[in-house]
Amino acid sequence: ELYVEAVDSSGGECANPGCERRSKLAMDHDHAICEGKKACVDCFRGMLCFSCNSALGMLEDDEDRIRGLLFYITNTI
Repeated sequence: ELYVEAVDSSGGECANPGCERRSKLAMDHDHAICEGKKACVDCFRGMLCFSCNSALGMLEDDEDRIRGLLFYITNTI
């Protein structure tokens, strides 16, 4: 199964280099390629922890919004 293979190849870690979580991994996928709610071989990008995957989904993979939030927290703390 794709999920088991992906967890094994990820070493059980979130693919976000800034995250150290090792639990509740989710299969991140590109919604622009597949409109389904589950990852497939064609749209699978990597394993993210539930929090990182949820955040990315809420930001709709929008690089400008993601960069904007990074700028915001970098310049307001």
